[in-house]
Amino acid sequence: MPNAAFRAVADFSSGGPRKPDGHLKPDISAPGVSVFSTAVGTGNQGLFESGTSMATPHVAGSAALVVQAHPGWSAADVADAVVNTADAAKVAGYSARRLGNGLVQPVGATQTSVIAHAEDGTPSLSFGVAELTRDFSGQASIVVENRGDAAASFALSVMQGAGAAHTATLSSSSITIGGHASRTVAVHLAVPVGAVGDSSAFRQMQGRVLFSPTQGNNGVALGVPYYLVPRARSLVGAQLLESGQGRTVNVSNRSTAISGTADFYAWGLRGASRTLATGLRAVGVQSFNDPANGQILVFAVNTFGRVSNQVDSVYDVLVDLNGDGVADYDIEAADLGLLTGGSTRGQMVVAVFNLATGAGTLEFLATAPTDGSTVLMPLVAADAGITSANPRFSYVAQSLDLFSGAVDAITTPARFNAFDGSVSTGAYVVLPPGTSAGVPLIINRREFRKTPALGQMVVSLENRTQQGGQALLVPLDD
Repeated sequence: MPNAAFRAVADFSSGGPRKPDGHLKPDISAPGVSVFSTAVGTGNQGLFESGTSMATPHVAGSAALVVQAHPGWSAADVADAVVNTADAAKVAGYSARRLGNGLVQPVGATQTSVIAHAEDGTPSLSFGVAELTRDFSGQASIVVENRGDAAASFALSVMQGAGAAHTATLSSSSITIGGHASRTVAVHLAVPVGAVGDSSAFRQMQGRVLFSPTQGNNGVALGVPYYLVPRARSLVGAQLLESGQGRTVNVSNRSTAISGTADFYAWGLRGASRTLATGLRAVGVQSFNDPANGQILVFAVNTFGRVSNQVDSVYDVLVDLNGDGVADYDIEAADLGLLTGGSTRGQMVVAVFNLATGAGTLEFLATAPTDGSTVLMPLVAADAGITSANPRFSYVAQSLDLFSGAVDAITTPARFNAFDGSVSTGAYVVLPPGTSAGVPLIINRREFRKTPALGQMVVSLENRTQQGGQALLVPLDD
């Protein structure tokens, strides 16, 4: 029976890169969909199964054959042989992030006497996550080792993959490795920062260095993937200025290549857990009226560290409506599947839970860029019991890293008036390279005595994550 999709990646198959450093994973791929295997307890029957439990035996079996062919090789040598000889052409829509070096090839793995790996011993060149304010230039080396007696020669080339535009240059177009000798090939990557794209999507740069045999090695070709997670970053700063006309927050973008943004919030909470990636650095809130939904609140949560994928975390803002010190509503940002009782979906959404009744309401998608440090949590204010008749509330926040189990919390509450804020919020400025703008700061002094703010929190999602760059904190004295 024809199966046109049999070379495609399974829709349930996960992909890389590795957290938190952006190194390439997986290393290799194997058949794992509708594989006929033995059915335990049936005597002599079988069943069709899918998943890594079906794919893994193909790789493990290939490794066993390599051990049989080369009993003196180390485990690392065996792994390199299996990965190096994988074939990217045998899978549809090849992507190193989903498939590593390609589809496992047992015959080639057993026949090669030459292996290749990065200087750190991994079978790929990973340049990690790079937050770029200028064009990227990086270099890494491939170590090529001949475990056999006879010399082997290869022609070298680069096959670029999907993703950011880049140039990969090799230090040599051909190499010959003598028996039981090794050679090193340098790979230089150049990425124009303007070609990377903004934070609205995951960005990657990938390709493969190909070793095509011209002599020896039993005619077996090798491949070594390279991979980079680039993030083009603006250089937006914020400064409070005072004049006879009042106070202004001046925002400027020092970048010569990347546009930035400035999104204004009332800064309410300050954290101290600097050692946690999901440690809460600052939390702020803004409000505005939407004709379709009424008053909207957006909470901005900024962490001390860069987070690879925010759906691996949960952020909660706990709202107290009556000032009794007990939370009435939980505003939560988490994976959609986690909130709805299904499997993870990879989409971070906002939900509001009534802590008295347990009832929950799905709100909007959260803004949660990968490799970022800031999450924006929008909701309809009325869904959290916040109305024009009851506009003031206090809030605290907490975070949970689902993988490490690390929890952080800010327990000293902030206060906010969703309909008549003590400081102006909601301004949004786009800053092309080299530009600046002044945003008036309006302080409602009567309201400030009831719902004071630490200052203004200027969110700039295109900025670097280091040193709080994505949440510029402008303190106030009032």
